[in-house]
Amino acid sequence: MADPGMTPEEMKRFVRNHFEQFVNRKNIAIGDINFAREFVDHGADVPPGLPPGPEGAKQYVGGALKR
Repeated sequence: MADPGMTPEEMKRFVRNHFEQFVNRKNIAIGDINFAREFVDHGADVPPGLPPGPEGAKQYVGGALKR
């Protein structure tokens, strides 16, 4: 998970790496590192009933990547 004490440049690197790993390389395991246990995705396209935290994010993105 991103450190709240990160500089703006460190935050940019974190976000770029997250999307590179999680989306582009389909490495959904990175979600265990990058998402807080209490993370909740409030996106309009997120189906109801996903568990909170990394598991819900991994289920959602994992399902989308299979399409």
